Amino acid sequence: MNWSRLINCTRAGGSDHAAGDRTEFEDDLSRVVFSTPVRRLQDKTHVFPLEAHDSVRTRLTHSLEVSSVARDLSQAACRRLADRIPAQYAPDVATMAAACALLHDIGNPPFGHAGEKAIQDWFSRKFTEESALRAAFTTGGSFLPTAQDFIQFDGNAQMVRLATRLQVHSNSNGLNLTFGTLSTACKYVVSARDTQASNHERSKPGFFETERELISRVQEVTGTGVSRNPITYLVEAADDIVNVCIDLEDGVRKRVFRWQEMVEELERYGANGQAEALARDAQTLVGLRGLAGYGSGDVFAQTFRGVLMSCLIPAALDEFQSSYDAIMTGEYGYELVNQSRLGGLYLACKQVVKRHIFSSPEVLRLEIMGRKVIHDLLDLYWEGVAPDSRDDKGFSHKLYSIISDNYRNAFEQDLARKYPGIDESAKRLYLKLRLVCDQVAGMTDAYAVSQHRLLLNS
Repeated sequence: MNWSRLINCTRAGGSDHAAGDRTEFEDDLSRVVFSTPVRRLQDKTHVFPLEAHDSVRTRLTHSLEVSSVARDLSQAACRRLADRIPAQYAPDVATMAAACALLHDIGNPPFGHAGEKAIQDWFSRKFTEESALRAAFTTGGSFLPTAQDFIQFDGNAQMVRLATRLQVHSNSNGLNLTFGTLSTACKYVVSARDTQASNHERSKPGFFETERELISRVQEVTGTGVSRNPITYLVEAADDIVNVCIDLEDGVRKRVFRWQEMVEELERYGANGQAEALARDAQTLVGLRGLAGYGSGDVFAQTFRGVLMSCLIPAALDEFQSSYDAIMTGEYGYELVNQSRLGGLYLACKQVVKRHIFSSPEVLRLEIMGRKVIHDLLDLYWEGVAPDSRDDKGFSHKLYSIISDNYRNAFEQDLARKYPGIDESAKRLYLKLRLVCDQVAGMTDAYAVSQHRLLLNS
């Protein structure tokens, strides 16, 4: 890979308006910031669904924080590698990282990763139970590759679909972002049919069959092939760092554990004295700032989060710098923070978050409720989409008519398109399923709950 190709200004729909005094990548960032999916993040789960405590993060506040760290990481990487990354590209690298960090979670369905699993399970059941779907998407009891788009539904692939198809900005090209930004946004580089659990950047679907041709063109033009864009590693590192740091902080704010218990648990899961050292640094800072008497748990958690981030960020940069050659040849294939000199501390943080926060009774109760909401809505919308013909006064027509105009228009236009990876005989059914998936995955948490209550009187 080389930077002259990675920093690519090509757009699928051409340049639909002059950027003026902005660069093409600054224009991309503006398109992302003002987009509807980014606004919806304010009412999507980060960890705690339907959270009333306004200091606990939503997906929007999380994404803003990731964007800030991704920009800083990218700027620092360009300074460290000034002899390897041409100086004229440094501002664009930072802008692309900031834009893609804002984009990274827009494809997440209601109720976060629990919502992803609920969608996957619904499709697995549907392909097994419904004869028409079973005939079109299975053979010999096994799911066909096209079924994998749904059975392995992933928010990253849905993000690509939202950015390139479902947003009304440039005809059928979604936000019509530059190929450089789209390349950076692709955290995973293959479709569901080609995933490989042993290869990190191929371990999840990065796009659906409906976006295959566009992403193949992006990969060719930017020169990444089926490898990650190097900036993507920095965006992922920013997300990983922010995730563990803010989840621990929010865990204290939500009284999942006291800060002393958090430090003890980090040590129990392999921090090797590093958590205790960070806690001492945090306590010293709290004392120096004269904040010891101001809600000490929350103040300590906030300070500990800052101290932890200030350690993990340079560790990720060290790993990026030392692995630069492997990254640029597409041979790296790891997570920067996990592979860094502080990988043990990072993994301890992940374990504590997983075992205490994601398993807390409050989160589990709301995830169970969310699963019911998602399954019921998918059933309902499928009833509206499944028939090939509709009576204007019939129930299915009414259900079909309340689906998003954007998504229905995309579906109706896509019926006329050809997709190399989708058998023509199954295309209509595939696109109907895609429409139902788009509709439910695009909802916010509160909207999904309100629609469930409104449509099912529950």
